[in-house]
Amino acid sequence: MGGATVHSGIRASGTGRSARARAGGFPGRTGRPGRTQRTWQTRRPRRTRRTLLGCLTLAAALLFALVGPATAQAAAAGPCQGHKIKTFTFSTGRVTVFKGAGFVCALTYAENPGRARKMSVTLQARGHRAVTRSGTFRKYAGPLSVRAAHRCVKVTGSVGGGSLKPRWIQC
Repeated sequence: MGGATVHSGIRASGTGRSARARAGGFPGRTGRPGRTQRTWQTRRPRRTRRTLLGCLTLAAALLFALVGPATAQAAAAGPCQGHKIKTFTFSTGRVTVFKGAGFVCALTYAENPGRARKMSVTLQARGHRAVTRSGTFRKYAGPLSVRAAHRCVKVTGSVGGGSLKPRWIQC
């Protein structure tokens, strides 16, 4: 019969598909040979992609709007984490103290930054050893942190010849 073989009444062609597939007997197929049903898995409408992209863009904008001011505030606070609780001034500089997450952090700033000079900052939580950061700096000495949840903390600092007499905070 012209190159095609007949077996039990079903004609086999050279396409490589079985008789059941040609007859549309497989799931996901229509009754017409060679046509598949379109399901949500095979083709996602363009409108859904646009909606998803719009939602993701909106979420990113909200995230940046919420995080933006916090990072600007943290950058303005300097190298210490937390919020500023006290600033002590003396003749050649100032000591600024921050508190956050159970820690106290301090920096000693020079009154006239630029020229390198000896500076130091010291923190001591009540019942613990004093921790000091000292050396020759241009702008500030520190940051220096101690764990001081619910403890009194002694703060001292110096810039050049001037110094801050010991002060207790959080008492």
